[in-house]
Amino acid sequence: MRFQMFTKFPTALAGSMALALALAPGLPALAQQPPPPAAGRATNRVEQQITYLHKALKITPAQTPQWDAFTAVMRENAAHMDALYEARAKQFATMNAIAGLNSYKQIVQQHADDLQHLVPSFQALYDVMSPQQRMAADRLFRYRDAASSKKSATAPN
Repeated sequence: MRFQMFTKFPTALAGSMALALALAPGLPALAQQPPPPAAGRATNRVEQQITYLHKALKITPAQTPQWDAFTAVMRENAAHMDALYEARAKQFATMNAIAGLNSYKQIVQQHADDLQHLVPSFQALYDVMSPQQRMAADRLFRYRDAASSKKSATAPN
């Protein structure tokens, strides 16, 4: 369960941009895929991830300010994605190729913008973690990167 959750981590600290770049050759096909059907989908996943990360990283009361700042950014990022996917869903049936590509471009750009905010908030948390917590974080996010790399390497050209 814990590793499966990270294979769906929409706002990953690392690897999102690499994955987007790896998918670039298939961009036209991706741009015309229907958006996720459920409103609030990213927000729901992020709440599950927050619960999981809190336990897996063994966040202490002293780390609460950094943790709260990090999770606030995660929630804000999820809200951005939900809004973009909702807008895409409303327009999807009438999108032409250009509109589809532009919609996908907005999503990818928002992911990049969101990572710009997420990384510093995670860095602040990481800086106050114990060595054991850092090792756990490194393992969790390394696994996520490895899963993304493996998917990219096996994706058809």
